Amino acid sequence: MKHPALKASCVASFFLTALLTCLFPSCKTIRPDAGELPVTAFVDPFIGTDFHGHTFPGACLPFGMVQLSPDTRTMGWDGCSGYHASDSTILGFSHTHLSGTGIGDYGDVLFLPYSGEAQLEPGEEDRPDSGYRSRFDKTSETAKPGFYAVHLTDDDIAVELTATQRAGFHRYVFGKAGRSGVLVDLVHTIHGGGQPLHEIVVINDREIQGLKYSSGWARNQYVYFTAQFSKPFEISIFQNDSLVAQGPPSPDPKIPGTQTPGTETPDSETPGALVRGTRLKALLEFDTEPGEVLLVKVGLSATGYDGSRNNLASEIPGWDFEAVKMQAQRTWENQLNRV
Repeated sequence: MKHPALKASCVASFFLTALLTCLFPSCKTIRPDAGELPVTAFVDPFIGTDFHGHTFPGACLPFGMVQLSPDTRTMGWDGCSGYHASDSTILGFSHTHLSGTGIGDYGDVLFLPYSGEAQLEPGEEDRPDSGYRSRFDKTSETAKPGFYAVHLTDDDIAVELTATQRAGFHRYVFGKAGRSGVLVDLVHTIHGGGQPLHEIVVINDREIQGLKYSSGWARNQYVYFTAQFSKPFEISIFQNDSLVAQGPPSPDPKIPGTQTPGTETPDSETPGALVRGTRLKALLEFDTEPGEVLLVKVGLSATGYDGSRNNLASEIPGWDFEAVKMQAQRTWENQLNRV
């Protein structure tokens, strides 16, 4: 977050693809208003996700602060972007990534929808049932500039992702009836590093805020977030996988663990339960019917909670996923047409 040049990483592979295409004699200007395919139709975000390419296929905008993408691994040289095409399970969908780098970092604020019994640990790649990671259908993966989709087969959940400059938009379609939820894992980090400090603030039964501080390769990263849900939830917050807070918001904050030095305190005018410490995770649970849709909006800021909420309010004021997706594709179209 302290290195603005890194924000350009998600745009690099897209521009490279377009540039190489236009070096060939058969290349011509693509004009959507002339009834021809848009430039974005020729971009494949999966390029570079195999071998040692170190790219990610998720949703982002040119020079955007948010890179909302699936994570399939967090360690090893081929895990620098959090995703590798050879993997068969998805850990979840985090909001910051590096693309094309030779070292990993970020993977901040992981969200994973689930159905049935929740698990708190990611488990092992060769034993997916040992944790919350999910197998996924490779043929269901779709990636376009500003958009990503996949089907999580273990719990029968369709996931779609899009993004604005400073916010991510999730759309989950649950295939099963019964108890379902969303895991929010602040421990999850690509390549790890440093001593993390976390906060989770329950604003009401549709909104939470949080902070993930880490000191990996990019050093001293403060990622504040505001997440809003289209459906009321019941929340349980865990520290070191032990339950420390549960139920509806409380006017008396519960603050176990280590204080976070030099960080903003949540808005005192907003009632809610606050948990501050290390290794925090949360389960936000509700009942679902087959085919039920859940929308989740997540705004980020490097400066504070107010910034994350303002970014979300200004960039995704409503709940129209398709409108945000189309705007992301128009933004990419305009940018790529400069090539």
